[in-house]
Amino acid sequence: MIGPRVAGLGDEDEAFEDTNPGGNITAIGASAAACEAFIATYLVPEFGIYPDQLVRDVVALFRIVLVDKLAYNGQWRSALPDYLHFTLYLSVAPHDAAYVRKVIHHEWFHMVDFAEFGNDHIVDPEWHACLLAPDVYSPHGGEGMRGGTAGIWDLDIDPVPSTRNPGFVTAYASSAAIEDKAEVWAALVCFRPASLDALLGSDPVLASKAALLRARVAGLTPTMGPAWFAALGALRERAFDEDGRHWQPVPNRPPNTPPYFVHALTRAKTYNPPL
Repeated sequence: MIGPRVAGLGDEDEAFEDTNPGGNITAIGASAAACEAFIATYLVPEFGIYPDQLVRDVVALFRIVLVDKLAYNGQWRSALPDYLHFTLYLSVAPHDAAYVRKVIHHEWFHMVDFAEFGNDHIVDPEWHACLLAPDVYSPHGGEGMRGGTAGIWDLDIDPVPSTRNPGFVTAYASSAAIEDKAEVWAALVCFRPASLDALLGSDPVLASKAALLRARVAGLTPTMGPAWFAALGALRERAFDEDGRHWQPVPNRPPNTPPYFVHALTRAKTYNPPL
């Protein structure tokens, strides 16, 4: 269910600016139509999977704010968690459908992680014990690795499979421990069971990371145990079966460019059909 208040940001195109200890948040108001479409298409089916206990009691999320042209310290964002104000900002700007689903869960998990460990979520010795080496993360962090193909899922339909290193879901996951955790969580809740099993079965480091996150979340919210993940997997499978047949590859793509897909009914476009 969706526990916190969901709100748009004032009038359409109205400028907004706020600060937190890490930097400056800017955005403009989105249209009512764009907000309503985003809520129906993404927020209800994606954020609605989380139990009220996790949202209200553990994270104490106060509100979800839907905006356009979201940026943090001048860098464009699709979503942004504001720990200080218990707020999750989500951009309603049109984007790759698979990416929007992923980013909701990725940024939400940052808030779960912070709620459990506070500032220690950056250090996390237990997480580092899962790694192949202690210095695998980029010295530049997530700020230095946004954009391009760094966050693209790495499965059989991934247009750039070489971007994933062993032990990481995406190249972006190797930017910092907090980004790694959020990328693994997004995979756990977005992938179809068969795709997820294949990924974890081929990568023992990823499998250990996934097991740790599942155990932590179950410790925070007991209803999010094996049965919750099984029910979510069945939901993803049904959605794929119902929706997958409508995705069609765009013909006559230029040489050496990744495959691109369009939805026959909604005309949505994506590099990554539902996994």
